[in-house]
Amino acid sequence: MVKITFPDGSVRSYEQGVTGLQIAESLSPALARDVVSCGINGETTELNRPINEDASINLYKFSDDEGKHTFWHTSAHLLAEALQELYPGIQFGFGPAVENGFFYDVMPANGQVISENDFPKIEAKMRELAKKNEPVVRREVSKADAIEEFKAMGQDYKVEHIDQDLEDGTITTYTQGSFTDLCRGPHLVSTGAIKAIKITSVAGAFWRGDAKREQMTRIYGITFPKKKMLDEYLLMLEEAKKNGATTICITGMEKAPITRVSDICMVSHSKETMFRSMAMASRIAQMAIIDALVVAVSFKRFERSKQYLTLTDKILVEDKM
Repeated sequence: MVKITFPDGSVRSYEQGVTGLQIAESLSPALARDVVSCGINGETTELNRPINEDASINLYKFSDDEGKHTFWHTSAHLLAEALQELYPGIQFGFGPAVENGFFYDVMPANGQVISENDFPKIEAKMRELAKKNEPVVRREVSKADAIEEFKAMGQDYKVEHIDQDLEDGTITTYTQGSFTDLCRGPHLVSTGAIKAIKITSVAGAFWRGDAKREQMTRIYGITFPKKKMLDEYLLMLEEAKKNGATTICITGMEKAPITRVSDICMVSHSKETMFRSMAMASRIAQMAIIDALVVAVSFKRFERSKQYLTLTDKILVEDKM
């Protein structure tokens, strides 16, 4: 038996090898339906990962930050699976969850271009795949096997990442349907929980954030477990645009693109004011004020230690509204 400690300090005993999902089921069927991942001794993991020793547990719903991260991480893989079917020969870079959804950096084959006109068919393919409720299967692999596997797939960027950045004993893959990705997780148990899907924007991004490397296509999206949630989110975006509030999406740093909320500065064109408070930027971003503009910024005078851009920095704006 293993002893499981809950956030309120209570302790229950379960059979060795019990999973987070089974623990949720023992507490409440409603909880088991809503939970998307769990925290075991502070580490977020899949709900079907066996627990073989005494541990503390947190059960995360989509409303929790950890739950959103898990949900959107699997959604990034679902996007990649859809792109693999729609664009044979496509190459994959990195595809993380971010504060408001997820993105995947890809290199379409044979000069193909993915544009906003492609969003509806990508969304449709993602919905089709999600309805299959494919299990997401985790596997630990050696470095040599990982290189061989992704070479066989023709995934050059993945092979480079494994070769340069990863070591034996740290490499895992996750497979859903016919798509396998190099990933640390955590993920949903299966894709069926993803009910509402929206591809939000497309942009360019250098591989590894290096301007000397290839420019890839970065596709952004967001998903929810209920359509009502997506409808409310899109309504908030429209209201934000009407009020003239926008987000500056900053890319092109010498070493890596900026992706964290703490690296986002907010601009209100109605007041022509740049908010220099990162706390304010974070609060506004959490209100879903995003994607109104895509901005390219000259970083020659950007001082990272100050955590903001001055109004004298040159900003080239492409209005996407």
